[in-house]
Amino acid sequence: MYSEELKIAILEYARDCGTIAAAKHFGVASSTVVRWNHKYKIYETQTMRVFSVDQKKEILQYANEHGLINAMNHYDIDTATLQQWNKTLKVYKNNNGRHSNTTNKLSMRVSDDFKIYVLEYARDHGPSMAAQTFNIAPSTIRLWNKELKVYSTRKHRKFSSEQKEQIIEYATKNSIAAAANQFNVAGCQIKGWIDTQNRRKL
Repeated sequence: MYSEELKIAILEYARDCGTIAAAKHFGVASSTVVRWNHKYKIYETQTMRVFSVDQKKEILQYANEHGLINAMNHYDIDTATLQQWNKTLKVYKNNNGRHSNTTNKLSMRVSDDFKIYVLEYARDHGPSMAAQTFNIAPSTIRLWNKELKVYSTRKHRKFSSEQKEQIIEYATKNSIAAAANQFNVAGCQIKGWIDTQNRRKL
């Protein structure tokens, strides 16, 4: 559990360094940081900020030159917003209407630290959710994980009832993310086991 004092300290870090940087630094989901900020209002979120057309063009040009993910980190704006702006302003060309031409160069443009951050999110929430959250092609996530081996890709791994109970107990005492890391199991899979267990108790 996070005390109010720690939450505020994390939010102040997010205000100074960006939401994603704070999430990575403190090992907290970026969505959690955003949720806390809705309550404590330590810094302005992108929904509170108003950008002029010239500012949007400048940011989109940065995305065109440095990559969407780098633009997201630099300006603390999610890639979905950047792509929405580009639909209107057309600063850079889209590739088949899905991913920007910079997306194909993500592997060359982003640091290993950021790749690991995305892969840890994929490990805890599933690759599909990571692809949607960070607006990264699933094939790119698979490529990064093949390179860095952050989570297991074994598709038919089976767990006995005793193993599931052990993992659930660990997750309850610590956290789902901690259990996912300790036992090399996707967090979404552990959550499913816990939900099933809770339904049986009703």
